[in-house]
Amino acid sequence: MNRTSSFCMVAILAAGLCFAQQKTDPGLGPSLASAKNWTPVALRLFPEMSDKVRFTLATSWIPGEQNKGSMRYRLTAQRQIPPGVIAPADEGTDWLLRNASRCTFFVQLYDADGFLLRSIPIHFDFVVDDSTPGKTQLVTALNANSASQLSADEYRLFVHGGSWQPAWEPCALGEVK
Repeated sequence: MNRTSSFCMVAILAAGLCFAQQKTDPGLGPSLASAKNWTPVALRLFPEMSDKVRFTLATSWIPGEQNKGSMRYRLTAQRQIPPGVIAPADEGTDWLLRNASRCTFFVQLYDADGFLLRSIPIHFDFVVDDSTPGKTQLVTALNANSASQLSADEYRLFVHGGSWQPAWEPCALGEVK
C-alpha cells in the first residue's frame, strides 16, 4: 500500500467514526417532526340545525431548547357535505361558518389513556371564495394555522396513541354580516 492509499484509508475511517458517533435522540426523529394528519371529526355545533361542521387537524413538532419545543397545527373547519357531492360556495355554508366563527373553540389533546394533556384556544380566519369578483365573498371554511408550546414528552404522549377533539363554548345562532 502506498502512502496516498494509506492516507485515504485513514481519512475514510476517521470520517466514518465521526458520523457514527453523532448522537441523535430516537424520539425526536421524523415521527415528531413529520406532519401527522389526524382523523377528521364532524360535529353538530347548533342543536337547532342538522348541519355538521367537519374539523380536520394536522400537527408536527418543532424542537426548542431543553425539550421545550412547539406543536405546529393547522385546523380547518368546513361544512360537512355528503360523499360524492360537489357543493359550490353557497349562502347556507357562509351563514353556518360565520355563526360558528363567533363561538370560542379549543383543540383538546389526549394521551392514549384518554387523559387531557392540553386544551389549546383556537382563533379561526375566514377562507373565502373569491372566484366571483364584484360579488360578496362567501366563507367556504375556517382555518387556524399556528403553534403552541408543548414539550417533546407531551407531544409524544399525544402523537403515539393519543387523540384529539374539538371543543367549543356554545353560542347562539344569529344574524351575521
